[in-house]
Amino acid sequence: MLRAGIREKPRFTIARFQSGINFDIMDKVELIPYNDLNDLVQLCIMVENQLNRKISFRKYYPYSSIPIEIFKKIALIKLSHKKKRG
Repeated sequence: MLRAGIREKPRFTIARFQSGINFDIMDKVELIPYNDLNDLVQLCIMVENQLNRKISFRKYYPYSSIPIEIFKKIALIKLSHKKKRG
């Protein structure tokens, strides 16, 4: 829009930006108040970083959210499969 020399109202710019945001990020951002586009962008960056941390944590600790009893059963199943192969 800037290259074409077209000026738009800030609320239209924000609406256009919101239409391109990931749904997971937008669900969290829409709950937080912001004043302008810059605030919205900063909030989106913070939420995206939080989501990425959660994803990387799950990569290293995939069973962290399940009860310990289920985790033990999964470990026993994996152990028994290894014994059968080797």
